[in-house]
Amino acid sequence: FVILLIILFIFAVYVVQGVTTHLNSQNVNDIKLELHPELLELYGGIRPAIICLFMMVSGGIDWRDAIIPLKQVDEWYEYFLCLYVFFMVIGVLNVVVGAFVAATVEIASKDRDLIVQSQMSQLRSYMQKVTAFFKEADVDGTGTLSLDEFKKHLRDQHVSAFFQALGLD
Repeated sequence: FVILLIILFIFAVYVVQGVTTHLNSQNVNDIKLELHPELLELYGGIRPAIICLFMMVSGGIDWRDAIIPLKQVDEWYEYFLCLYVFFMVIGVLNVVVGAFVAATVEIASKDRDLIVQSQMSQLRSYMQKVTAFFKEADVDGTGTLSLDEFKKHLRDQHVSAFFQALGLD
């Protein structure tokens, strides 16, 4: 954002300097009175010029409306402000948006890693519960489970409730 402010400041100084030079070089009788209020409102100092330039690229003011008073000062300002708008919209603002998108993608990838870790943790927990179930069912302690031991263990209400909790009805 600091870079954006510096760019706005540089362009504003250039425009204000040109407007000031033009107004100082005019004879009081030659100055168009209808030009002064609009010029001074938009470019009467660095602060109003920065605000005007910012509004041109952010949708606060139509940049054609900002160019018209400057065209009466010098036709070259039309090209200068077109270059400014192009530079800001295509160059600077797209870089800023790109930085936000990159940050968002990084955050999303961290979220994806957290989801994978959570799923792996749930899988480990599930495996521990299933292993405990089979160890409990092995009544004779041989390390193998016979069909009779398995059926007998399934008849236990606690075991049935446990299987329902695991989603294995």
